[in-house]
Amino acid sequence: MVVTSTDGYILSILGPYLADGKNNDASIVQHMMHSNDENMMKWFKKDDILILDRGFRDALQFLHACGFQTESPAFLAKSAKQFSTEDANLSRLVTKIRWTVESVNARIKTWKYFDKVVPNIDILNLKEYLRIVGAICNKFKPPLITSVEEHCDIARSMLEKSKQPNLLQERVLKDKALGKRSREWVPLHDCKNYDNFPKLTVDYLRSLTFGVYQLYQAPNYADQHLDNDGDIDIFLHTVSSSIVQAKIQSRHTSCKQYCLWLEFNEDNDTHPVNGWFCECKAGARTVGCCAHLATILWYMGHARHTDYKTKTNRYSNAFKDASVDIETETDLESD
Repeated sequence: MVVTSTDGYILSILGPYLADGKNNDASIVQHMMHSNDENMMKWFKKDDILILDRGFRDALQFLHACGFQTESPAFLAKSAKQFSTEDANLSRLVTKIRWTVESVNARIKTWKYFDKVVPNIDILNLKEYLRIVGAICNKFKPPLITSVEEHCDIARSMLEKSKQPNLLQERVLKDKALGKRSREWVPLHDCKNYDNFPKLTVDYLRSLTFGVYQLYQAPNYADQHLDNDGDIDIFLHTVSSSIVQAKIQSRHTSCKQYCLWLEFNEDNDTHPVNGWFCECKAGARTVGCCAHLATILWYMGHARHTDYKTKTNRYSNAFKDASVDIETETDLESD
């Protein structure tokens, strides 16, 4: 178990723990607090905030009783298909802070020894090896967050947006014509009908997504939607002069498609995108946007105005597609 500060400094490396169902994140953190490993309870003050992921949900009550505040991503209710705007925004605030944990783990795995399965013979020394690597990272690696003022500006902007409702979502849910799914869809690559969509810079897109994760995914996600001719297989419909509706395949389920809406103002160079809404689980948030929306924004507002070229599927000719109908002699005779 690696404990870090918000700038990526490794506070402690505890364990190793057994790899079974009884040694999950929640039970491990409770064991750490009860046993007071390394006298760690003295590190904290009352009402300190612990940033956790969903795996610690069974330990939240215990941590609250210890005097801590906790923040973790929200859970989707059983009957709900989408997070509320408030829950989606709060979850994004948590993930924006918690990325340092994943980055620290990635740093540790830059050592080839820890980038693969460790042999059982080394288990007795594993903790010491990890602590040595952690000490090297703390001593010689720069902090993950260096520009404090820049990150403070981003944090203030995210907090401000987290209090804003998703006005476009409210319009879509109230206006049946706006939320209609059965439309005359036009392929995205035929963009001549959407030339009024504003050009967007990479810096502006980063200000919308509050990071690079969605923008990093956008080219690969767009390439997954290539048709046989190498064109982007995403469809659009012009709802009005300032709203575009798109239909895109789910990132996780091949048989599911989501509709999304983008509201823009081509006359406003400072804030050309006014709002967005997607039907996916996190699509109602106003603090950044989901990967579906980011892909459409990136392609329509940036990629199609540059020399970006979609990657050809280099392996497409190496496989056969059983879903494609084959014309047989019987079919020809019946014609």
